[in-house]
Amino acid sequence: MSTSLPLLLFKPVALIFAASCVFTGAQALVNPLTFSQLFGIQVPKDKDTLLLRSYITLMATRQLATGIILLLLARIGQWIAIAYILMVMGIIVAGMDGVFIAQNGSRKMGIVHAGPGFGIAAMAAAIIYTEG
Repeated sequence: MSTSLPLLLFKPVALIFAASCVFTGAQALVNPLTFSQLFGIQVPKDKDTLLLRSYITLMATRQLATGIILLLLARIGQWIAIAYILMVMGIIVAGMDGVFIAQNGSRKMGIVHAGPGFGIAAMAAAIIYTEG
């Protein structure tokens, strides 16, 4: 059984996204404030609290779990399942993160965050349409 060109293009994008989630999630567990800066949210020193760091760490846990789940699904060849996950995440998670970042950090970083998410969602939807 041959693999279609869209699926061949989707696989590395999905793997890069998954690896990025694992990297940023692990990095955020070690240094939550650097993680928030990567997403365009600067935390002023006078606002740095244990509660804020705990919340950022919860976001890191989401990132890490997402990446691990996607890598495990890739390991067993479940590319359509990955496409469904990335389609939903690209619209809801990246969209909401992008809005939040634009409102509370920088509009440019909000677009930088949401834009690729929507692109990955569109690619995932195409995979579902053509392969599913």
